[in-house]
Amino acid sequence: MILTRIVDPTAEPVSISGVKRSLRISHYQDDEFLTDLIKEARQFIGDRWGRIYLEETWTQVMDADELPEFKLDILKYPLSSITSITYTDTNGDSQTFSSSLYTVDTTRYPGIVYPSYLQLWPFVRSYPSAMTVTFVAGYADVDSIPMPMLKAMHYYVGHYNENRLAPPADQNDRLLSTLRSLLGMPLREIKDDD
Repeated sequence: MILTRIVDPTAEPVSISGVKRSLRISHYQDDEFLTDLIKEARQFIGDRWGRIYLEETWTQVMDADELPEFKLDILKYPLSSITSITYTDTNGDSQTFSSSLYTVDTTRYPGIVYPSYLQLWPFVRSYPSAMTVTFVAGYADVDSIPMPMLKAMHYYVGHYNENRLAPPADQNDRLLSTLRSLLGMPLREIKDDD
């Protein structure tokens, strides 16, 4: 399964002035660096844990052997809407699965898509990238984003502002532990080989 961000949000969920206030920075020399860290924090949290701040458009591409029997989990949260579901049929032609044939539940984590009553998923060619779901995930506005998620971004930016030569975030256990806690994630990530 391949998840790809295809449209970024129109704005960042935290402002440079808000970050500078929380970090007690009054000068402007590091504004460009802090702006880059804000974007990096949003992308890192979205890519690593699937938590999306403001609405972004994504694709979730699945091989034929990855397709669900019933429900399809959309691995970015919160799910706002499904834009389209396309697939390669058994003849090798690209088709669009009609939105009248499936139901979307955006209230769950993760959001799910499942065939409507008395419907089935389409038959697809046994092929890589057999189905693509294009969807929008994220909150409609900044006021809807839970405060701990915003704090996670501030923490990430503050950490790398103070520790500019620190190892990458995915190699920093203390940073990861704090971010997981703020995002409401399990403190220990489950790996396939556990």
